[in-house]
Amino acid sequence: PDTTYQTVTIYGRPASPQWPDTVLCTGSSLPLSLPADSSLTYRWSTGDTTRTTQLNTGGWHWVELINPCFTTRDSFYVNLHEPPQSGLVSDTNMCEGNSLT
Repeated sequence: PDTTYQTVTIYGRPASPQWPDTVLCTGSSLPLSLPADSSLTYRWSTGDTTRTTQLNTGGWHWVELINPCFTTRDSFYVNLHEPPQSGLVSDTNMCEGNSLT
């Protein structure tokens, strides 16, 4: 008797990365990476479709993990902080006898 084998793949819902809200300084970038999984495709709010991305803007961001049966989305907020101002005036030229407050 002949035997025939067939592979059946059962897909569950992809696990959410559950990233916390975070802070990013202006001029910096936030690298994000998901575990490699050949059964998943990825979609980021930035338009990237790879498992890694870099964020450099504040606001709401999300990532979707997609397999043939389910889509899981995780949203997180990136609070963009401006660098603190020193309160000092920028370099300036002065003439003798003048003052600067």
